[in-house]
Amino acid sequence: MAAAFGPILEKKFNLASATTISIAAATVGLFVGSLIGGPVGKMLMRKNSLKPEGLDEADSGGVKIPRRKKILKITESGIFQAVVLVSIAIGFGSIISYYINKMEIIMPGYIGTMIAVSVKFRPSSCLAF
Repeated sequence: MAAAFGPILEKKFNLASATTISIAAATVGLFVGSLIGGPVGKMLMRKNSLKPEGLDEADSGGVKIPRRKKILKITESGIFQAVVLVSIAIGFGSIISYYINKMEIIMPGYIGTMIAVSVKFRPSSCLAF
């Protein structure tokens, strides 16, 4: 996302090296987030007595490995379903991006698709797959 906003900042606001600065800021954010997120998550898991579900006690050097109970197979219909759903999301995303740009909000072109995909719905319940 930082790389997408860099050229926009450079062209629209005439900021030199905006891409480099935005990528550096994103890298610092990822680093600091990982330093803080792990210990905070561990503390919250201990405080609330949370344990992950579905883990096998496999002998793996003391590390619990998640195992799937059911093996999922790749099929032609599954690939077709994925292609159709991605195409629908891109279509709705293009419409959303159009209206975002029409409101003169500065966003990269793929934001509309990200918004469309983030809408939580079950395609299998509204489509006959």
